[in-house]
Amino acid sequence: MADLAAEAGADPDALGRAMSRVTETMVAELAAAGLRPLASGRIVDLGGGRGTLLAYLLGADPGADGVVFDRAEALAEAPQVLADAGLAGRAELIPGDFLREVPPGDLYVLSQVLHNWDDEQVRAVLGHCSQAGRPGHSIMVVELMLPDGPEPSPAHIMDLIMLTTVGGRERTRAQHEALMAEAGYTLVRDTPLARVLPWRILEFRQG
Repeated sequence: MADLAAEAGADPDALGRAMSRVTETMVAELAAAGLRPLASGRIVDLGGGRGTLLAYLLGADPGADGVVFDRAEALAEAPQVLADAGLAGRAELIPGDFLREVPPGDLYVLSQVLHNWDDEQVRAVLGHCSQAGRPGHSIMVVELMLPDGPEPSPAHIMDLIMLTTVGGRERTRAQHEALMAEAGYTLVRDTPLARVLPWRILEFRQG
């Protein structure tokens, strides 16, 4: 965590590179847990960058296709990542800004994304998902979770990093549920991945 903070402070692009390495570790944890998405169809990874997580999810669900939705410059390495995974024909790259709009989908993935933003910006993202999502769509949130009580956790360190670097924040499960409920989503599965960092996979369904 300290290395992540140092990189982010030294180089504006360093946080993105560091988070890519974190994503690779997190995907290994997902694979070890054997997690498959609850929803199938069109999986849209918002802020998906290199496509590492989408590649895992499409591999776990052979009937799905997917979209990596991110800034154009963030998608530069995604074609090679998806091609190497044998998924070039099942994945589309769409440049854009999820604070403005999102593509239609059956499952929206927000992995280590919401902690970049304050509550009002999160509400905007969830509102776009609610409007663009297909009937009965789901949202998968992957984040470090702050503990409910006053207990030590690496999430507190990341909370400080996000506040000082991008003005975001980490949240508790209850805080995530409250924001999701405002947008019409209900929690249907909570999967902890705590071997490396206190990640939680919160899966919500519309309605």
